[in-house]
Amino acid sequence: MGINGNFIIRHKFRQTKDKKASSDFFSETINRLYEYFDLWNGKFDDCDYVPIWVARLNYGMYDYDMAFYLYSDFWLIEHGWRYYPIMYHEDSVFRFRGLAFDLARVLGENEAWYVSDEYTLDCNMWDDENFTLAQWLEHSEKKLGKPIPEFEQPKFLSKDFDELRSVCEPVYHDNFKECNELLDALQPKLGGYNLMTVFDDKYGCEKDGKLFRVDKQTLEANLNISAEWCRIAEETIRKYCAEVSDDKFH
Repeated sequence: MGINGNFIIRHKFRQTKDKKASSDFFSETINRLYEYFDLWNGKFDDCDYVPIWVARLNYGMYDYDMAFYLYSDFWLIEHGWRYYPIMYHEDSVFRFRGLAFDLARVLGENEAWYVSDEYTLDCNMWDDENFTLAQWLEHSEKKLGKPIPEFEQPKFLSKDFDELRSVCEPVYHDNFKECNELLDALQPKLGGYNLMTVFDDKYGCEKDGKLFRVDKQTLEANLNISAEWCRIAEETIRKYCAEVSDDKFH
């Protein structure tokens, strides 16, 4: 089925009606994503207000073209792939679940929702920046006819790919149980480095206010030079958002 997939992740910003504050929060968040995911190997495509803040960027590791939409209390993230691969895995590694987990951690959250397009395209969210997570949850549970189910990794591990489609729900909530267990197991091995992202090609870690990329085999840590470039380029992103804001609101 050609249904695209999305992530929904909360945020704690509560000034989306303030366009200047929204522009600052938006640009700071996008810059943080560039830092943690080493995205200067990709590109900052653009940002706009349509009337919802949106940025499109390329995640070079898997060539994801992701779009981030800022709503009242959540991010809608179009990750650029179909919905059903959320269930697919190699051994116990779920690539898209891992991406959602890392994104949620960088965004300061510990849960996410996996959402097929059919649960975002018909709920009037596209023209309303003040659309809330509670509104989306109410719409989705009514459409689904039951509470949104939890993503249960063991349930998918026991089935082959053909079986997965027959049992897959169009929307899931994930509290990242197994991802957090892996994080807890890895953290003691990294000494004084605070592990932030787990499922990239290298671990993303913090130490003394700086970001490091840690080799998964040798555990050798190197300063994330791309993050340093990100800091230099942050003003470019801020300026871009400010120009968009000025153009749209004045």
